[in-house]
Amino acid sequence: MRKTSGAFANAGAEERLLCRLCDMALSGEVPHTPLKASEIDWRRFVALVRRHRVAPLVARVLLQGAAIQPPPWVIEHFQEEEAENGLNSLRLASELIAVVDALAAEGIASLPLKGICLAVRSYGDMALRHAGDIDVLVSPDDLVASDRIVRALGCTRISNKTHEAVPESFVENAAFIHHLCYGTPTGALLELHFSLCPNPKLLPLDVRAAVASGPRVRIGNRQLPALPDAFQFVFLATHGARHKWRRLQWVCDIAAITQGRSAGELDLWLTEAARYGLRNPALQALVMTSRLFDRPLPTGIAKAFGRSLPARYLVRQAELTIFRSLQDAPDKSAAGLDIGVRLYRMCLTARPGYHWNEMWRGMQSVWARATRSGEA
Repeated sequence: MRKTSGAFANAGAEERLLCRLCDMALSGEVPHTPLKASEIDWRRFVALVRRHRVAPLVARVLLQGAAIQPPPWVIEHFQEEEAENGLNSLRLASELIAVVDALAAEGIASLPLKGICLAVRSYGDMALRHAGDIDVLVSPDDLVASDRIVRALGCTRISNKTHEAVPESFVENAAFIHHLCYGTPTGALLELHFSLCPNPKLLPLDVRAAVASGPRVRIGNRQLPALPDAFQFVFLATHGARHKWRRLQWVCDIAAITQGRSAGELDLWLTEAARYGLRNPALQALVMTSRLFDRPLPTGIAKAFGRSLPARYLVRQAELTIFRSLQDAPDKSAAGLDIGVRLYRMCLTARPGYHWNEMWRGMQSVWARATRSGEA
C-alpha cells in the first residue's frame, strides 16, 4: 500500500489504509484501482479510527464505495458515525455561537480554537472533522468575568482531570493547566482557555488585537473571529508537537490547512513560526504530514529540515508515538523531571523563559507526587 519506513516502520495494513483514506478525503482523490481489503483486520481498523478521531474523514470515503469494499457491518458502523457526528457538529456550533455572543455582550473578546471553525474554514464542511468539544480563548484578565458568564449560560465547572463536577471554590494547579473545563447544558465539553499552551511562554497572544484584526469564519448567519492563517498553522503545529502527534486527527488538521498552499506561502508560515521561536515544531508538522500522507515536501523546507537536528529528533519521536500499539497506554507526556520528556520539550524552542517554566513545572510535579506518597 505504501512504503514501510519512518512512521510506517512498525505499522500494519490498517494504519496504512487509515492514512490513505484520510488523505483521499482531504484531497478529493479517487483511486484508479480499488484498494485491497483482504489483508485488513476491520475490527482493529475501526478501533484505530476511534482512537485517532478521524471517523468523519474515513466515512466520507468508505461510504462512496469507490475506494474499497469493507464488510457490511463496517459500512453500517460508519453510517452511524457520520450521522452522529453531523448532529454533534450542529449542536456544538449552536453552543459555540451562544458562548461567543454572551462574552461579546459583556465586552469580552474571544477566539474559537480548532473545532467547528477549523472544520468550516479548512475542511470545507463542519461535519468533516470530529466534533469533540468547544475551545474558546479569552485574555487572562477576562477569565474571572468569562467564568461568571459561561456559568450564567448553565455551564457547570468540572475538573480538568476527571471531568467531574466541582464546587465553585475548586482551584487546580495553574502551573499545569491553560484552560478551565465546563459541562454545557447539552452535555458537551467547553474548554475556556486563557493561554494557547500550558507553558505561557509559548505563543503569547493579544486576544483583543487578534479578534479586531483577524479573519472571520461564517457559520450559519454568524461571522465568528478566527486566527490568521500563519498563526493558526503555528498554533496547530505546536499543539500537535506538545502531544507528539499521538492522534492522526492533528496531522489531518495540518494537511487540511496546507492543502493547495504554495511553497512560498509555507516559507512565510515558517518565518512566522521562527518569530515565535517555534520553527522546529513547524518543520515537524510539515514533515509528518508529508510522510504520513505521501505528499511532496517543498525543496526549501526539506533542506531546512535536514539541517535541523532538533526537528529531526522531534519527527523521530512522533513517529514512535503515533502508531504505538492499541494495547499500550496512551502517551501522556509523563510529568515530573523525566529525561526523555524534558529532552523532547527542549527541542520545541530555544527560548530560556520557556525552559525555565518547564523545569519549574517539572519540579512542582515531583514535589506533588512526593507529597502524595508521604500521605499514603
